[in-house]
Amino acid sequence: MPWVTSMSWLLLFTMVVLNTRAQVSSTVEPWRPHVSAAAAYEQSGDVSQAETELKRAAADAVRGGGDGPAYAQVLYATGAFYDDIGDFAQAERALCRSLRLWRKLRGAQDLASAPVVNRLASLYLELGEVQVAERLDLEGWARLLEADWPGSLDLVHMLQNLAILRSWNGRFAESEMLFEKALALLPADSLAERAILQNNLGIACLRTKHQEGAVEHLRASLELWEQLRGPDDRNTGLSCHSLAIAYQAVGNTEEVEPLLKRALRIAEKQFGENSARTAAILQTYSEFLRKAKRKAEAKVMEARSKKIMASARVSSTEVVDVSERGLRGGR
Repeated sequence: MPWVTSMSWLLLFTMVVLNTRAQVSSTVEPWRPHVSAAAAYEQSGDVSQAETELKRAAADAVRGGGDGPAYAQVLYATGAFYDDIGDFAQAERALCRSLRLWRKLRGAQDLASAPVVNRLASLYLELGEVQVAERLDLEGWARLLEADWPGSLDLVHMLQNLAILRSWNGRFAESEMLFEKALALLPADSLAERAILQNNLGIACLRTKHQEGAVEHLRASLELWEQLRGPDDRNTGLSCHSLAIAYQAVGNTEEVEPLLKRALRIAEKQFGENSARTAAILQTYSEFLRKAKRKAEAKVMEARSKKIMASARVSSTEVVDVSERGLRGGR
């Protein structure tokens, strides 16, 4: 589909960030306060200090038990952090290490792996690495979660990732059904999760050329994030980016640039000037400027985006070690 190619940054980089947490024991251990501190620093935009806290958490986890469950959890938190800020290569490495370790410790079917599988899937789908995401057997994981954790957020996330995968494969009716199923499972007070689903459903609508539906869902997502986290939160910024592209798709160009300016300002503060998430917005902005015949401005933004993305690619080979042992065959 040429439209997908020309609007690739919409589909590759506007999925809203999931929460950095695993459903595991709440026992207080030395590494846990560092993970909590890292999440707080990340939320405030202090990426450097968040990274430092995660390194301290890893050191404490290794001291406490080597390659045990604690270290697997810290690797997951680290991978989710790098995914959040748009360092996809480091995110992939940490998440794949976490998944391999969980499988070694608990086996292929243990539900401790579910949050890691979900996060890896969202990373690959965000990057358009559809064939790599398919190796994770999301459908099999969804069946396992429905049997053992039918009310869990992990099931909601798995259904959402499966819905996104179906939309990539052109199976839009199935995709919509899976999104609706995920929404129906959410408790009434799970507003952040609802905002995430609305955002990603909006993006799926854009893939089907259902632009009016996309605007509706993306506007709802933005309004929820503004209520929940305020006007300068990173998820607010990501939703601004998504909604700007939807408005451009329906020809409402007056709304586009204010949203892109806002999204770029938030991204540079929250993710950093060299984040792939910032690069995504720069690319969208450059495309908008070219259509507006502002070529000089467009060239500057496009050059910045390309420079960032040159060092932000994932290898897509990290997951091979996982798939060879057979997530699919492990069921």
